[in-house]
Amino acid sequence: AETAVALWRALRPAARRVPVVRTVHNSEYWRCWPRIGRWCDGHLRDATVVAVSAAAREEFLRQQVRFRRAGERVEPPVIYNGIAAPRLAPRPGPRQANECRLLFAGRFEEQKGLDVLGAALPLVRLPAGGRGVLRLIGRGSLQPMAERLAQRPPAGWRVELSGPVAEIAPEYSAADLAVLPSRFEGLGLVSIEATLAGLPVIVADAPGLRETVPPNHPWLVPPADAAALADAISRAVDGCPAWEPAVRAAQDLAATRFSPARMAEAYARIYRHAVRRPA
Repeated sequence: AETAVALWRALRPAARRVPVVRTVHNSEYWRCWPRIGRWCDGHLRDATVVAVSAAAREEFLRQQVRFRRAGERVEPPVIYNGIAAPRLAPRPGPRQANECRLLFAGRFEEQKGLDVLGAALPLVRLPAGGRGVLRLIGRGSLQPMAERLAQRPPAGWRVELSGPVAEIAPEYSAADLAVLPSRFEGLGLVSIEATLAGLPVIVADAPGLRETVPPNHPWLVPPADAAALADAISRAVDGCPAWEPAVRAAQDLAATRFSPARMAEAYARIYRHAVRRPA
Protein backbone atom coordinates (compact mmCIF):
# COMPACT_ATOMS: atom_id res chain seq x y z
CA ALA A 1 0.00 0.00 0.00
CA GLU A 2 2.80 2.43 0.84
CA THR A 3 4.50 1.72 -2.49
CA ALA A 4 1.27 2.38 -4.40
CA VAL A 5 0.63 5.74 -2.72
CA ALA A 6 4.29 6.78 -3.01
CA LEU A 7 4.25 5.93 -6.72
CA TRP A 8 1.00 7.87 -7.21
CA ARG A 9 2.56 10.93 -5.57
CA ALA A 10 5.78 10.56 -7.57
CA LEU A 11 3.98 10.35 -10.94
CA ARG A 12 1.32 12.98 -10.29
CA PRO A 13 2.67 16.13 -8.61
CA ALA A 14 -0.87 17.35 -7.90
CA ALA A 15 -1.35 14.30 -5.65
CA ARG A 16 1.16 15.76 -3.22
CA ARG A 17 -1.48 18.27 -2.15
CA VAL A 18 -3.80 15.44 -1.02
CA PRO A 19 -3.41 14.75 2.72
CA VAL A 20 -2.30 11.21 3.52
CA VAL A 21 -2.74 9.22 6.72
CA ARG A 22 -0.15 6.46 6.85
CA THR A 23 -1.00 3.55 9.17
CA VAL A 24 1.86 1.24 10.17
CA HIS A 25 0.40 -2.27 10.47
CA ASN A 26 3.37 -4.48 11.30
CA SER A 27 6.26 -4.77 13.73
CA GLU A 28 8.62 -5.76 10.90
CA TYR A 29 8.52 -3.97 7.56
CA TRP A 30 10.91 -2.66 4.91
CA ARG A 31 13.61 -4.90 6.40
CA CYS A 32 13.96 -6.96 3.22
CA TRP A 33 13.71 -3.99 0.83
CA PRO A 34 15.33 -1.02 2.63
CA ARG A 35 16.09 0.90 -0.58
CA ILE A 36 12.44 0.76 -1.68
CA GLY A 37 11.41 1.64 1.87
CA ARG A 38 13.65 4.71 1.87
CA TRP A 39 12.23 5.82 -1.50
CA CYS A 40 8.64 5.36 -0.30
CA ASP A 41 9.32 7.17 2.95
CA GLY A 42 10.72 10.10 0.98
CA HIS A 43 7.45 10.46 -0.92
CA LEU A 44 5.37 10.04 2.25
CA ARG A 45 7.43 12.26 4.51
CA ASP A 46 4.62 14.77 5.05
CA ALA A 47 2.00 12.09 5.83
CA THR A 48 0.32 11.85 9.22
CA VAL A 49 1.53 8.58 10.73
CA VAL A 50 -0.40 6.20 13.00
CA ALA A 51 0.60 2.78 14.39
CA VAL A 52 -1.77 -0.09 15.23
CA SER A 53 0.32 -1.22 18.21
CA ALA A 54 3.25 -0.13 20.34
CA ALA A 55 5.39 -2.72 18.53
CA ALA A 56 4.45 -1.23 15.14
CA ARG A 57 5.27 2.23 16.47
CA GLU A 58 8.69 1.05 17.65
CA GLU A 59 9.37 -0.41 14.21
CA PHE A 60 8.51 2.89 12.53
CA LEU A 61 10.80 4.75 14.93
CA ARG A 62 13.62 2.32 14.13
CA GLN A 63 13.09 2.88 10.43
CA GLN A 64 13.19 6.64 10.88
CA VAL A 65 16.74 6.36 12.19
CA ARG A 66 17.69 4.75 8.86
CA PHE A 67 15.52 6.82 6.52
CA ARG A 68 15.31 10.36 7.94
CA ARG A 69 17.36 13.19 9.30
CA ALA A 70 16.89 14.05 12.98
CA GLY A 71 14.81 17.15 12.28
CA GLU A 72 12.35 15.19 10.14
CA ARG A 73 11.39 12.57 12.71
CA VAL A 74 7.84 12.23 14.03
CA GLU A 75 6.30 10.40 17.01
CA PRO A 76 3.24 8.52 15.72
CA PRO A 77 0.36 7.80 18.11
CA VAL A 78 -0.87 4.25 18.70
CA ILE A 79 -4.48 3.60 17.68
CA TYR A 80 -5.39 0.00 18.40
CA ASN A 81 -7.73 -1.77 16.01
CA GLY A 82 -11.28 -2.04 17.29
CA ILE A 83 -12.80 -5.52 17.47
CA ALA A 84 -16.57 -5.49 17.05
CA ALA A 85 -17.27 -8.93 18.52
CA PRO A 86 -19.65 -9.87 21.35
CA ARG A 87 -18.13 -10.67 24.73
CA LEU A 88 -19.09 -14.25 25.56
CA ALA A 89 -18.87 -16.02 28.89
CA PRO A 90 -15.46 -17.59 29.60
CA ARG A 91 -15.17 -21.28 28.82
CA PRO A 92 -15.12 -23.19 32.17
CA GLY A 93 -13.41 -26.23 30.68
CA PRO A 94 -13.36 -28.55 27.64
CA ARG A 95 -16.68 -29.21 25.95
CA GLN A 96 -16.10 -32.96 25.95
CA ALA A 97 -14.81 -35.03 28.85
CA ASN A 98 -11.26 -36.32 28.38
CA GLU A 99 -10.78 -34.29 25.20
CA CYS A 100 -9.33 -30.80 24.72
CA ARG A 101 -9.57 -29.04 21.37
CA LEU A 102 -6.86 -26.51 20.41
CA LEU A 103 -7.25 -24.03 17.57
CA PHE A 104 -4.52 -22.50 15.41
CA ALA A 105 -5.83 -20.06 12.79
CA GLY A 106 -3.37 -18.18 10.60
CA ARG A 107 -1.06 -18.40 7.63
CA PHE A 108 1.14 -21.49 7.56
CA GLU A 109 4.33 -19.44 7.65
CA GLU A 110 7.38 -19.16 9.88
CA GLN A 111 6.17 -15.79 11.16
CA LYS A 112 3.07 -17.45 12.64
CA GLY A 113 5.14 -20.09 14.42
CA LEU A 114 3.44 -23.17 13.01
CA ASP A 115 6.81 -24.94 13.00
CA VAL A 116 7.19 -24.16 16.72
CA LEU A 117 3.75 -25.60 17.42
CA GLY A 118 4.58 -28.72 15.43
CA ALA A 119 7.75 -29.23 17.50
CA ALA A 120 5.89 -28.57 20.76
CA LEU A 121 3.00 -30.97 20.24
CA PRO A 122 4.88 -34.22 21.05
CA LEU A 123 6.14 -32.59 24.28
CA VAL A 124 2.69 -31.71 25.64
CA ARG A 125 1.70 -33.58 28.79
CA LEU A 126 -1.90 -34.71 28.38
CA PRO A 127 -3.92 -35.70 31.47
CA ALA A 128 -4.10 -39.44 32.16
CA GLY A 129 -6.68 -40.97 29.85
CA GLY A 130 -7.11 -37.69 27.99
CA ARG A 131 -6.61 -36.89 24.33
CA GLY A 132 -6.00 -33.74 22.37
CA VAL A 133 -7.32 -32.40 19.08
CA LEU A 134 -5.44 -29.69 17.20
CA ARG A 135 -7.34 -27.91 14.45
CA LEU A 136 -5.14 -26.07 11.94
CA ILE A 137 -6.86 -23.46 9.76
CA GLY A 138 -4.89 -21.71 7.05
CA ARG A 139 -2.59 -22.15 4.09
CA GLY A 140 1.00 -21.27 3.27
CA SER A 141 4.52 -22.46 2.55
CA LEU A 142 4.51 -24.79 5.60
CA GLN A 143 1.56 -26.72 4.18
CA PRO A 144 3.65 -29.92 3.71
CA MET A 145 4.62 -29.81 7.38
CA ALA A 146 0.98 -29.34 8.41
CA GLU A 147 -0.07 -32.28 6.23
CA ARG A 148 2.59 -34.54 7.76
CA LEU A 149 1.42 -33.53 11.24
CA ALA A 150 -2.17 -34.40 10.32
CA GLN A 151 -1.17 -37.74 8.79
CA ARG A 152 1.19 -38.77 11.61
CA PRO A 153 0.17 -36.92 14.79
CA PRO A 154 1.94 -37.52 18.12
CA ALA A 155 0.53 -40.15 20.46
CA GLY A 156 -2.69 -38.99 22.11
CA TRP A 157 -3.40 -36.36 19.45
CA ARG A 158 -5.60 -35.95 16.40
CA VAL A 159 -4.76 -33.14 13.98
CA GLU A 160 -7.47 -31.69 11.75
CA LEU A 161 -6.40 -29.67 8.72
CA SER A 162 -8.54 -27.04 7.01
CA GLY A 163 -7.99 -24.31 4.46
CA PRO A 164 -8.98 -20.70 5.21
CA VAL A 165 -12.60 -20.27 6.31
CA ALA A 166 -14.99 -17.43 5.53
CA GLU A 167 -16.39 -17.28 9.08
CA ILE A 168 -14.08 -17.85 12.04
CA ALA A 169 -16.69 -17.46 14.82
CA PRO A 170 -17.96 -21.08 14.56
CA GLU A 171 -14.35 -22.26 14.93
CA TYR A 172 -14.02 -20.35 18.19
CA SER A 173 -17.28 -21.90 19.40
CA ALA A 174 -16.03 -25.42 18.68
CA ALA A 175 -12.59 -24.93 20.30
CA ASP A 176 -11.54 -25.09 23.95
CA LEU A 177 -8.21 -23.23 23.71
CA ALA A 178 -6.53 -21.04 21.09
CA VAL A 179 -2.77 -21.12 20.52
CA LEU A 180 -0.81 -18.28 18.86
CA PRO A 181 2.93 -19.02 18.67
CA SER A 182 3.83 -16.15 16.29
CA ARG A 183 7.34 -14.74 16.19
CA PHE A 184 5.94 -11.24 15.52
CA GLU A 185 2.68 -9.53 14.58
CA GLY A 186 1.40 -6.08 13.80
CA LEU A 187 -1.44 -6.76 16.20
CA GLY A 188 -2.63 -10.31 16.95
CA LEU A 189 -6.32 -10.02 16.07
CA VAL A 190 -7.02 -13.76 16.48
CA SER A 191 -5.90 -13.52 20.11
CA ILE A 192 -8.37 -10.70 20.77
CA GLU A 193 -11.25 -12.37 18.90
CA ALA A 194 -10.70 -15.72 20.65
CA THR A 195 -10.57 -13.98 24.03
CA LEU A 196 -13.86 -12.18 23.39
CA ALA A 197 -15.34 -15.53 22.30
CA GLY A 198 -14.52 -16.86 25.78
CA LEU A 199 -11.45 -18.92 24.91
CA PRO A 200 -8.26 -19.04 26.97
CA VAL A 201 -5.36 -18.13 24.68
CA ILE A 202 -1.79 -19.40 24.73
CA VAL A 203 0.31 -16.67 23.14
CA ALA A 204 3.94 -15.98 22.39
CA ASP A 205 5.49 -13.02 24.18
CA ALA A 206 6.21 -11.49 20.77
CA PRO A 207 5.97 -7.95 19.33
CA GLY A 208 2.38 -7.04 18.47
CA LEU A 209 1.06 -10.12 20.27
CA ARG A 210 1.96 -9.49 23.90
CA GLU A 211 -0.22 -6.34 23.79
CA THR A 212 -3.36 -8.45 23.30
CA VAL A 213 -3.26 -9.94 26.83
CA PRO A 214 -2.50 -8.58 30.32
CA PRO A 215 1.17 -8.62 31.40
CA ASN A 216 0.44 -11.32 34.00
CA HIS A 217 -1.35 -13.63 31.56
CA PRO A 218 -0.65 -17.21 32.72
CA TRP A 219 0.08 -18.64 29.26
CA LEU A 220 2.50 -16.06 27.83
CA VAL A 221 5.59 -17.88 26.49
CA PRO A 222 8.89 -16.89 24.84
CA PRO A 223 8.63 -16.88 21.04
CA ALA A 224 10.23 -19.72 19.05
CA ASP A 225 10.57 -21.86 22.20
CA ALA A 226 8.89 -25.23 21.59
CA ALA A 227 9.55 -26.56 25.09
CA ALA A 228 8.05 -23.46 26.75
CA LEU A 229 5.06 -23.60 24.42
CA ALA A 230 4.50 -27.29 25.24
CA ASP A 231 4.67 -26.51 28.96
CA ALA A 232 2.11 -23.69 28.60
CA ILE A 233 -0.25 -25.94 26.62
CA SER A 234 0.16 -28.67 29.25
CA ARG A 235 -0.62 -26.26 32.07
CA ALA A 236 -3.62 -24.84 30.25
CA VAL A 237 -5.06 -28.25 29.38
CA ASP A 238 -4.67 -29.46 32.96
CA GLY A 239 -5.57 -26.17 34.67
CA CYS A 240 -9.24 -25.49 33.94
CA PRO A 241 -9.82 -23.50 37.19
CA ALA A 242 -7.45 -20.84 35.80
CA TRP A 243 -9.43 -20.46 32.57
CA GLU A 244 -12.22 -18.19 33.78
CA PRO A 245 -10.15 -15.56 35.68
CA ALA A 246 -7.57 -15.41 32.88
CA VAL A 247 -10.23 -14.94 30.20
CA ARG A 248 -12.08 -12.30 32.21
CA ALA A 249 -8.89 -10.31 32.74
CA ALA A 250 -8.07 -10.47 29.02
CA GLN A 251 -11.65 -9.52 28.11
CA ASP A 252 -11.51 -6.50 30.41
CA LEU A 253 -8.36 -5.38 28.61
CA ALA A 254 -9.98 -5.94 25.21
CA ALA A 255 -13.09 -3.98 26.15
CA THR A 256 -11.05 -0.82 26.66
CA ARG A 257 -7.94 -1.17 24.51
CA PHE A 258 -9.68 -2.62 21.44
CA SER A 259 -12.95 -0.71 21.52
CA PRO A 260 -14.33 0.12 18.03
CA ALA A 261 -15.76 3.39 19.36
CA ARG A 262 -12.41 4.38 20.80
CA MET A 263 -10.66 3.57 17.54
CA ALA A 264 -13.21 5.53 15.46
CA GLU A 265 -12.93 8.57 17.71
CA ALA A 266 -9.13 8.53 17.55
CA TYR A 267 -9.06 8.23 13.75
CA ALA A 268 -11.61 11.02 13.42
CA ARG A 269 -9.21 13.30 15.31
CA ILE A 270 -6.34 12.18 13.07
CA TYR A 271 -8.29 12.83 9.86
CA ARG A 272 -9.38 16.29 11.04
CA HIS A 273 -5.76 17.09 11.88
CA ALA A 274 -4.55 15.80 8.49
CA VAL A 275 -6.93 17.90 6.40
CA ARG A 276 -6.11 21.06 8.33
CA ARG A 277 -2.35 20.76 7.81
CA PRO A 278 -0.84 23.09 5.16
CA ALA A 279 -0.47 21.45 1.74
